[in-house]
Amino acid sequence: HIAVVYNPLAWTVTTFVTLTVGFSRVHVTDEFGQPVAAQVQESKEKENAYDLHVLTTIPGLSYQHYIIKRAQGTQGATPV
Repeated sequence: HIAVVYNPLAWTVTTFVTLTVGFSRVHVTDEFGQPVAAQVQESKEKENAYDLHVLTTIPGLSYQHYIIKRAQGTQGATPV
């Protein structure tokens, strides 16, 4: 899965972005393959779904790509 996050503001923003995924163990990287800090928790709104919280810093009027994959074995999200 690929997620694209856009910052419509003229200044840099650091914030959490929440995405809904269908698996509890994920590995998140940026467009350059570098691990990204993220955390997963059970969704309070949907059954069999999880909320993926990704910490992101996006320059003004710019966007960031994230690659989200189901983690294998003991691999999981990079803690926030």
